[in-house]
Amino acid sequence: MGFIGNPCSEAEASNIIAKFDEEGDGTLRKPEFLMVMRYRLEEEISNIRRLFAEFDSDSSGTMSFAEIVLLFQEIGYTVPREVVDEGIRELGQSNNTMGLIFEDILKLLENIKKREGFSNKEKQDPPASRHSLIFPINLYSYSLFRNSMCVC
Repeated sequence: MGFIGNPCSEAEASNIIAKFDEEGDGTLRKPEFLMVMRYRLEEEISNIRRLFAEFDSDSSGTMSFAEIVLLFQEIGYTVPREVVDEGIRELGQSNNTMGLIFEDILKLLENIKKREGFSNKEKQDPPASRHSLIFPINLYSYSLFRNSMCVC
């Protein structure tokens, strides 16, 4: 599941298969896989909701820019300020001095995921050196990729 944005350990994968494998044959068919994806998405949203409450330091129900950056860092995203600013502008919230509500944070996170953490300018004009960082193919990474392709 790592290659589709939901990394999990082998133990987690086994637990997920056991939970959703209706036939008990150790594989997931398409409907079962879709149930897993929904479960993982709901789990991620629940985790972000918990972190939202934790990082909303003034309990306002909104998050300031500084709180957003801390939240993203906690879930594993180190996002440049420019990218967060662009995402907030694209949400139509650039003049909002009150902060972003939970639903806006989810939209912002989805936007950043789609852009892979890059600004619009970086996506349009990628530096040549970045290509070697995006596709570091060697036998070791290929074997890791193949091993991560379990349907869990």
